[in-house]
Amino acid sequence: MFEQEFTGKTVEEAIQKGLEKIKRKRDEVEILILNEGKHGLFGLVGEPARVKIIYDAPEEEAVKFLREMFSILKIDARIDSKLENEVVSININSRNASLLIGREGRTLFSLEFILALMINKGREKKLRIELDIENYKRKRIERLKKLIQNKLKLLEETGKEQELPPMNSWERKMIHIILNSQENVEAISQGSGSKRHIILKKRT
Repeated sequence: MFEQEFTGKTVEEAIQKGLEKIKRKRDEVEILILNEGKHGLFGLVGEPARVKIIYDAPEEEAVKFLREMFSILKIDARIDSKLENEVVSININSRNASLLIGREGRTLFSLEFILALMINKGREKKLRIELDIENYKRKRIERLKKLIQNKLKLLEETGKEQELPPMNSWERKMIHIILNSQENVEAISQGSGSKRHIILKKRT
């Protein structure tokens, strides 16, 4: 849980300032009134109202964890995060991007897995964690789309099954999403471990 203090001419103004700053609704937070404020002479504010807002902030929790880890590793990075529709999205930009992404994105996906475990620990309603580094995932999806386009063309021309290279679970999931609009094509996963791959064939 996180907490912040806010001030305003009135308690209500202080609360509204706080809710706007932390981007939360009133029923998503706990509010403690620390000082109701006092009016000075001639109606002027003598002492501002002060409130403390306590709130759940998984996106801030993720950023805090990453910053602490990067500090130990002496990695400079800009970290942006947001919580929307029960999805915590985290974007990292860094000169050490290749190190953080790892070969075939392995380090990135490991970090994403660790963040999911940490943020969802003890949480009744689980959140989805989406981590990206220097738009690696977006660029990878574009490459997968081009690969699929070429394989579909070969499938149409030859009628023969087309084998895709081994991919991790995220990449295979993206392949299935990309192929959603292809009603006449079937995608079958074969193999195990690092050799698991997808075969494309025409539906009969």
